Amino acid sequence: MENKKITYIIPLHKEDEKVFRAIESVPEGADIIVSTTKDVEDWFCGKLEQDSKVMTVVNDKSTYPVLVNAGIEYSKKGECDLINILEYDDTILPNAHKIVSEYSTDWDDVEIYCPLACIVVEEDTTDKPTLVGISNEASMAPQMAEEFGYFDFNMMLKTNFIFLNGCYIKPSVFEDYGIIKENFDMFYDYEFLLRVVYNGGIIRSIPKATHFHAINEAGAFETQKALPKETRENWLGAARREYFFEDDREISFE
Repeated sequence: MENKKITYIIPLHKEDEKVFRAIESVPEGADIIVSTTKDVEDWFCGKLEQDSKVMTVVNDKSTYPVLVNAGIEYSKKGECDLINILEYDDTILPNAHKIVSEYSTDWDDVEIYCPLACIVVEEDTTDKPTLVGISNEASMAPQMAEEFGYFDFNMMLKTNFIFLNGCYIKPSVFEDYGIIKENFDMFYDYEFLLRVVYNGGIIRSIPKATHFHAINEAGAFETQKALPKETRENWLGAARREYFFEDDREISFE
C-alpha cells in the first residue's frame, strides 16, 4: 500500500473554536490550508499555536466557493497526491489516511474518492458528538452508482444529494475540469461534480468512514433549506445546465 500525501483545505468564514478541533484531527504529515477573510484571520492566528504548521490564505470574500478556490490555488505551492475539502466543524477519523491510501492505490483510475461519513449532531454541553448515522452523502440517492461503484451521470443529473466536503480529490481534477464556480450561491459542489463526470472524470465511493460530519441548525445546509422553494429550484436548475461550461458565467433567473 502506497502512503498518499494529502492536503486539507479548511474554508473558515467566521470565528468558531471548532476549527481547532478539525485541525487537531488531521493526521500527522498532511498539509493544512485554512482559507479565510482578513477579519477572521486576525482572530484565527491570534489563537493558533505559535509552532503550528498550518498555512493561511486570506480573501476579500467569505463565500464558500471563493474560500475553496483560494485554498486550491494556494495548494499548488506544494506537492500532494490528494486534496480534501474539510468543513471547519468536521473532524478526520484516525484511520482515514490508511483507508484512503489503500483504496486510491487499488483504484488508480479514480479521480474523486467519496468515503463514508459518520453523521453527528454537536451538543453544546459535551465534547462528544451524538451519532445520527453512517452514510456517504454522495451515494445517498438510490441507484446513483453503477454496478462497480462508479457514479452514473444520468442518475446524478436526477438528484442533487451530492456534496464535495469529505471527498479526496486528485489535484489534476481542478486542472482538467476547472474549479468551483464562484457565481453560484447554492449547489456549487453539485455543479462541479456534474461537470467532472460529464467530461469523463471517474468518481467512486469508498465503503468505509473517514470523518465525522457535523450537522446543526445554524449550518449552511439548514439555512439553505429554509430559503424559498423557488430560490432553491432556480439554483438547482442552474447547476443542471451550467455543467456544460468549464468557465464561470453570470447566472440570471429572469
